[in-house]
Amino acid sequence: MEPKQLLYKLEFELLNETNLKRSEYDWLLKTGEELLSVEGTDPKSGKSEDLKAKLNHLKYLYKFLFESVRERCEKIKSIMKTKKELFENIESSRNILNELETKLSAPITLKDVTQSALDTLLVDHSAISRQIDEQSGVVSQLLNTSELFLTDCEGNGLREYGERILVRLNILDAKWKQVIEMCALKKTKIIATWTLLGQVDKLVHDQEQWLSAQETKLTDLEAQATSAPLHTLEVIRGDALDVQEDIGARDLLLETLESLYTELSANYLTPDMRVFQNAHSLLTAWYALRPRCSQLVSLLNTLLSPWQEFSSQHSLLIILLSQIDARLTSCELEPDNTELEELKDLLKVAQGDIKKANAQVKKVYKSCQKTDKGMIQNLVKEYENLYKDLYQRVNSVPTAKEKQVQVSTLRFERDSSVQVDTLKQPNEYLRCLIKYKYFV
Repeated sequence: MEPKQLLYKLEFELLNETNLKRSEYDWLLKTGEELLSVEGTDPKSGKSEDLKAKLNHLKYLYKFLFESVRERCEKIKSIMKTKKELFENIESSRNILNELETKLSAPITLKDVTQSALDTLLVDHSAISRQIDEQSGVVSQLLNTSELFLTDCEGNGLREYGERILVRLNILDAKWKQVIEMCALKKTKIIATWTLLGQVDKLVHDQEQWLSAQETKLTDLEAQATSAPLHTLEVIRGDALDVQEDIGARDLLLETLESLYTELSANYLTPDMRVFQNAHSLLTAWYALRPRCSQLVSLLNTLLSPWQEFSSQHSLLIILLSQIDARLTSCELEPDNTELEELKDLLKVAQGDIKKANAQVKKVYKSCQKTDKGMIQNLVKEYENLYKDLYQRVNSVPTAKEKQVQVSTLRFERDSSVQVDTLKQPNEYLRCLIKYKYFV
């Protein structure tokens, strides 16, 4: 039954019924008083004492009934008032605990990684902790009051009415325990965050100079790559690969900084913190460094690819022509028909390689600077002139049979025993001439 219904029943129904019996009560008292006055004149009569006792008992019952109902009504009113006060106090305490929870959930605002900044933050946290201690006393008092309130409700037949407050009490108790736990965790988190910030600040400070140097080096290499000659591109590519290797060697440091940054983000750090901003900027620049370096290496590989292919073809061609030159020199001294034919075949192979190299030269011209073209033309002339010289020599080398005739003729010409002096002395020559004219 609701308190209002019970109060209505007591105040209006029972009290009205009691008031209705008032006339009967007054008649009984009046009649009893009259009988006592009559009986009082006869001292030998024993009925007066009995009548007096009955009248006193009637007075007691009527007074007890009236006062019991009135006390019961006052108790119910008190229960209703207590419930209202409990609800108000529970709501007030809950609001305070919500405010404290909001403060404990707020971001950790360490503006700098110094001991004074940490001390300031711990002082603010201590103030919150004291507020929680004050609320702990309030919550304990509310719990005690609620226990008495429930006892009164049960004693007055209002158990269900009293149990409604248990829901709010349980919510308040859970909130109170949660705030206490959050307070302890927040202090631990503050100290841990300050330690992490110190590590991040040191790591950022140590890597900023290196990162700035790498960015400057990449900027210089990128500027040189678009206008550098071929022989310089090789050096630039080597420097870019060194930067790429250096970046890869620091992957572990990057992972460490990234892990610390992620952990700090989970601790509700405010984005406007100096260390947080520095770490974010460093990570952003670091993430951009690797693809930037890879892009530069890729560009250099693209620029150098035609030249490297031509350079490889040139080297192989010079080696082939040099081998032909060595074998041809040997063949010139000691002719060998088989060897000579092989050299002619090799020259045909070299001729095909020269065509490929010349075709590759056109590609090199498209990607090289004007200053490179003279050097490339010299390389082309090198293998072309060598090829022309070898071609002329291989076609002028006599066969083994021709060489044998030449050697025999040379030996005959050099043998004095078989030589005839066809040139006479001048006087003998004139004499013969005179004779010739005489006979004619």
